[in-house]
Amino acid sequence: EKAGLMATLKRREEEANAVAEELEVVSKQLIALEKDAAGSEAGLKKSLAEATASREQADKDRKALAEQLAAAEGNHATAVAESDALQKKAGELEKRRLALEQEVASLTESAAKEVAALQERLESEREA
Repeated sequence: EKAGLMATLKRREEEANAVAEELEVVSKQLIALEKDAAGSEAGLKKSLAEATASREQADKDRKALAEQLAAAEGNHATAVAESDALQKKAGELEKRRLALEQEVASLTESAAKEVAALQERLESEREA
């Protein structure tokens, strides 16, 4: 009976040693996995920080472009209004030019008539 107990005890010790060895292997694997996980987590945190910074820069760039677009649209509207005003003024000046040309033509015609009348009178006075 004692020998049976000793054999059982020895088997149990061998099983305990085998379990301890297995536990040590699993423990080493767990440590390695934890290191990998920590490295992956650090990489993910870095990637997240970079993505966040990129998104923030993109938001700033988008806002700046929107402001530039608004300014350009304002400048365009101003330029169109100025162009319209200049075209209107050009039209008014063209009308004024035509009116002055007509006035010059009329005055030229009147002057020619007066010159002709004066020449006629001068010739009449010479004859008399």
